[in-house]
Amino acid sequence: MPFLGWTNWIWLIVPVIGAAVGQASANKAGRNFNLLVLAIMAVRLVIGGGII
Repeated sequence: MPFLGWTNWIWLIVPVIGAAVGQASANKAGRNFNLLVLAIMAVRLVIGGGII
């Protein structure tokens, strides 16, 4: 679906919340996964100029 990259701005909230919840857990795998997803989403936004 082209030109729906602007929805990534909305979905950035999900890995941030997941990383916060993962921080409280004893196992850090969930937090690390959410931080990885957040980084990938940020790179996609930068490449697409924040819109695409």
